[in-house]
Amino acid sequence: MNRTYKDARVKRTLQSLSNALICLMKEHVIQNITIKHLCEEANVTRQTFYSHFHDLDNFVDYISQVILKDFRSKVHTAVAKKPKDLLSLKNHQSFISIFEHIMDNQAFYESFLVKNPTSPFAEGLKREIKDFIRDGLNMVASDDTSLILPREVVIQYTTAGIFEVIIWWIRNNYPYSIEEMAQMLLQQSIKGPYSNEF
Repeated sequence: MNRTYKDARVKRTLQSLSNALICLMKEHVIQNITIKHLCEEANVTRQTFYSHFHDLDNFVDYISQVILKDFRSKVHTAVAKKPKDLLSLKNHQSFISIFEHIMDNQAFYESFLVKNPTSPFAEGLKREIKDFIRDGLNMVASDDTSLILPREVVIQYTTAGIFEVIIWWIRNNYPYSIEEMAQMLLQQSIKGPYSNEF
Protein backbone atom coordinates (compact mmCIF):
# COMPACT_ATOMS: atom_id res chain seq x y z
CA MET A 1 0.00 0.00 0.00
CA ASN A 2 1.24 3.47 -0.85
CA ARG A 3 2.63 5.04 2.35
CA THR A 4 1.10 8.46 1.62
CA TYR A 5 -2.32 6.87 1.16
CA LYS A 6 -1.88 4.81 4.32
CA ASP A 7 -0.85 7.89 6.33
CA ALA A 8 -3.83 9.85 4.98
CA ARG A 9 -6.18 7.00 5.86
CA VAL A 10 -4.81 6.82 9.42
CA LYS A 11 -5.19 10.58 9.75
CA ARG A 12 -8.83 10.37 8.60
CA THR A 13 -9.50 7.53 11.04
CA LEU A 14 -8.04 9.46 13.97
CA GLN A 15 -10.02 12.55 12.98
CA SER A 16 -13.24 10.54 12.76
CA LEU A 17 -12.62 9.07 16.21
CA SER A 18 -11.82 12.51 17.63
CA ASN A 19 -14.97 14.05 16.17
CA ALA A 20 -17.05 11.14 17.42
CA LEU A 21 -15.72 11.46 20.96
CA ILE A 22 -16.41 15.18 21.08
CA CYS A 23 -19.94 14.56 19.78
CA LEU A 24 -20.59 11.86 22.39
CA MET A 25 -19.22 14.00 25.20
CA LYS A 26 -21.84 16.64 24.50
CA GLU A 27 -24.39 14.12 25.75
CA HIS A 28 -22.41 11.85 28.11
CA VAL A 29 -19.65 12.09 30.68
CA ILE A 30 -16.48 10.30 29.61
CA GLN A 31 -17.01 7.50 32.14
CA ASN A 32 -20.24 6.45 30.35
CA ILE A 33 -18.75 6.28 26.86
CA THR A 34 -17.64 2.88 25.62
CA ILE A 35 -15.36 1.94 22.75
CA LYS A 36 -18.37 0.31 21.11
CA HIS A 37 -20.30 3.62 21.20
CA LEU A 38 -17.26 5.52 19.96
CA CYS A 39 -16.61 3.22 17.02
CA GLU A 40 -20.27 3.23 16.00
CA GLU A 41 -20.37 7.03 16.09
CA ALA A 42 -17.13 7.26 14.09
CA ASN A 43 -18.11 4.49 11.67
CA VAL A 44 -14.83 2.75 12.51
CA THR A 45 -14.40 -0.92 13.41
CA ARG A 46 -13.23 -1.90 16.87
CA GLN A 47 -10.36 -3.75 15.24
CA THR A 48 -9.23 -0.49 13.65
CA PHE A 49 -9.50 1.31 16.99
CA TYR A 50 -7.41 -1.33 18.78
CA SER A 51 -4.77 -1.19 16.05
CA HIS A 52 -4.00 2.35 17.28
CA PHE A 53 -4.97 2.43 20.98
CA HIS A 54 -5.03 0.08 23.98
CA ASP A 55 -8.23 1.51 25.46
CA LEU A 56 -10.36 4.65 25.67
CA ASP A 57 -8.07 6.32 28.22
CA ASN A 58 -5.15 5.85 25.84
CA PHE A 59 -7.15 7.48 23.05
CA VAL A 60 -8.25 10.43 25.22
CA ASP A 61 -4.66 10.96 26.30
CA TYR A 62 -3.56 10.96 22.65
CA ILE A 63 -6.11 13.63 21.67
CA SER A 64 -5.24 15.74 24.71
CA GLN A 65 -1.55 15.67 23.86
CA VAL A 66 -2.21 16.70 20.25
CA ILE A 67 -4.29 19.71 21.32
CA LEU A 68 -1.86 20.71 24.08
CA LYS A 69 1.11 20.48 21.72
CA ASP A 70 -0.67 22.83 19.33
CA PHE A 71 -1.48 25.19 22.24
CA ARG A 72 2.17 25.20 23.30
CA SER A 73 3.39 25.92 19.79
CA LYS A 74 1.03 28.84 19.13
CA VAL A 75 1.05 30.52 22.53
CA HIS A 76 4.76 30.25 23.28
CA THR A 77 5.62 31.42 19.77
CA ALA A 78 3.53 34.55 20.38
CA VAL A 79 5.40 35.22 23.64
CA ALA A 80 8.79 34.84 21.98
CA LYS A 81 8.05 37.34 19.21
CA LYS A 82 8.14 40.45 21.43
CA PRO A 83 9.74 39.45 24.73
CA LYS A 84 10.84 42.97 25.63
CA ASP A 85 7.35 44.43 25.23
CA LEU A 86 5.49 42.02 27.51
CA LEU A 87 4.71 44.74 30.07
CA SER A 88 3.09 46.97 27.46
CA LEU A 89 -0.72 46.94 27.63
CA LYS A 90 -0.71 47.17 23.83
CA ASN A 91 1.17 43.89 23.40
CA HIS A 92 -1.41 41.23 24.10
CA GLN A 93 -0.85 38.93 21.14
CA SER A 94 0.20 36.10 23.44
CA PHE A 95 -3.14 36.33 25.27
CA ILE A 96 -5.00 36.59 21.96
CA SER A 97 -3.31 33.35 20.93
CA ILE A 98 -4.78 31.59 23.97
CA PHE A 99 -8.35 32.56 23.10
CA GLU A 100 -7.87 31.97 19.37
CA HIS A 101 -6.74 28.43 20.20
CA ILE A 102 -9.87 27.91 22.28
CA MET A 103 -12.12 29.07 19.45
CA ASP A 104 -10.23 26.98 16.89
CA ASN A 105 -10.88 23.93 19.12
CA GLN A 106 -14.16 25.08 20.62
CA ALA A 107 -15.96 21.72 20.78
CA PHE A 108 -12.93 20.07 22.34
CA TYR A 109 -12.58 22.69 25.08
CA GLU A 110 -16.29 22.59 25.83
CA SER A 111 -16.26 18.80 26.18
CA PHE A 112 -12.90 18.15 27.81
CA LEU A 113 -12.48 21.25 29.96
CA VAL A 114 -15.84 22.72 30.98
CA LYS A 115 -17.72 19.43 31.29
CA ASN A 116 -14.72 17.49 32.60
CA PRO A 117 -12.55 19.97 34.59
CA THR A 118 -10.52 17.15 36.16
CA SER A 119 -9.71 15.44 32.86
CA PRO A 120 -6.09 14.81 31.80
CA PHE A 121 -6.55 17.60 29.27
CA ALA A 122 -7.58 20.08 31.97
CA GLU A 123 -4.53 19.19 34.05
CA GLY A 124 -2.33 19.49 30.99
CA LEU A 125 -3.80 22.89 30.14
CA LYS A 126 -2.99 24.11 33.65
CA ARG A 127 0.62 23.04 33.14
CA GLU A 128 0.79 24.83 29.79
CA ILE A 129 -0.64 28.03 31.28
CA LYS A 130 1.82 27.81 34.16
CA ASP A 131 4.72 27.44 31.71
CA PHE A 132 3.37 30.39 29.72
CA ILE A 133 3.23 32.57 32.85
CA ARG A 134 6.63 31.40 34.08
CA ASP A 135 8.28 32.10 30.71
CA GLY A 136 6.72 35.55 30.46
CA LEU A 137 7.66 36.43 34.02
CA ASN A 138 11.23 35.25 33.49
CA MET A 139 11.50 37.49 30.43
CA VAL A 140 10.38 40.67 32.21
CA ALA A 141 11.78 39.90 35.68
CA SER A 142 14.74 37.58 35.40
CA ASP A 143 15.60 37.99 39.09
CA ASP A 144 13.41 38.47 42.15
CA THR A 145 14.58 42.00 43.01
CA SER A 146 11.86 43.53 40.81
CA LEU A 147 9.09 41.41 42.37
CA ILE A 148 7.24 42.30 45.57
CA LEU A 149 5.86 38.76 45.93
CA PRO A 150 7.60 35.38 45.75
CA ARG A 151 7.91 34.24 42.13
CA GLU A 152 6.06 30.98 42.66
CA VAL A 153 3.15 32.74 44.38
CA VAL A 154 2.78 35.03 41.34
CA ILE A 155 2.93 32.07 38.96
CA GLN A 156 0.43 29.93 40.90
CA TYR A 157 -2.02 32.82 41.43
CA THR A 158 -1.95 33.97 37.80
CA THR A 159 -2.21 30.42 36.45
CA ALA A 160 -5.29 29.67 38.56
CA GLY A 161 -6.91 32.96 37.55
CA ILE A 162 -6.42 32.46 33.82
CA PHE A 163 -7.56 28.83 34.01
CA GLU A 164 -10.79 29.72 35.81
CA VAL A 165 -11.46 32.71 33.55
CA ILE A 166 -11.19 30.45 30.51
CA ILE A 167 -13.75 28.05 31.99
CA TRP A 168 -16.03 30.97 32.91
CA TRP A 169 -15.76 32.44 29.39
CA ILE A 170 -16.70 29.15 27.71
CA ARG A 171 -19.42 28.26 30.21
CA ASN A 172 -21.08 31.66 29.76
CA ASN A 173 -21.15 31.35 25.98
CA TYR A 174 -18.21 33.67 25.21
CA PRO A 175 -19.67 37.00 26.45
CA TYR A 176 -16.58 38.97 25.41
CA SER A 177 -14.61 38.90 22.18
CA ILE A 178 -11.15 37.36 21.90
CA GLU A 179 -9.64 40.85 21.75
CA GLU A 180 -11.54 42.00 24.84
CA MET A 181 -10.59 38.90 26.84
CA ALA A 182 -6.93 39.25 25.89
CA GLN A 183 -6.87 42.92 26.85
CA MET A 184 -8.59 42.29 30.19
CA LEU A 185 -6.25 39.46 31.17
CA LEU A 186 -3.21 41.50 30.25
CA GLN A 187 -4.53 44.46 32.27
CA GLN A 188 -5.23 42.20 35.26
CA SER A 189 -1.81 40.54 35.01
CA ILE A 190 0.15 43.80 34.80
CA LYS A 191 -1.88 46.50 36.55
CA GLY A 192 -4.55 44.62 38.48
CA PRO A 193 -8.31 45.37 38.33
CA TYR A 194 -8.09 48.98 39.51
CA SER A 195 -8.60 52.17 37.53
CA ASN A 196 -5.78 54.70 37.31
CA GLU A 197 -7.71 56.95 39.71
CA PHE A 198 -7.80 54.31 42.48
